[in-house]
Amino acid sequence: MDEDVEGMVESLRKRCAISFRTERRLLEKLTSKQLNFLIFVIHTFYIINMSGMYKGFLIYPRREHVVLGQKVTEEGLRQILKALEYPDID
Repeated sequence: MDEDVEGMVESLRKRCAISFRTERRLLEKLTSKQLNFLIFVIHTFYIINMSGMYKGFLIYPRREHVVLGQKVTEEGLRQILKALEYPDID
């Protein structure tokens, strides 16, 4: 887990194709614990897991609705936030 804000922003940039505004909104609305968990979920279930399954269960939201290329889209990020029951970033 990274407590450094710049480290978290860098991790988000590596994994998400999001705007600067969205980055800032995430930093404003989520705690560092929530941000670290979000980065973990994105990396573990969407970036390195190509199957879209975990222990025989389908991951929701579906990978093909969240990831474009190797990065999570802004809409995909919103879907993940909603699934985690985190605050909306709008």
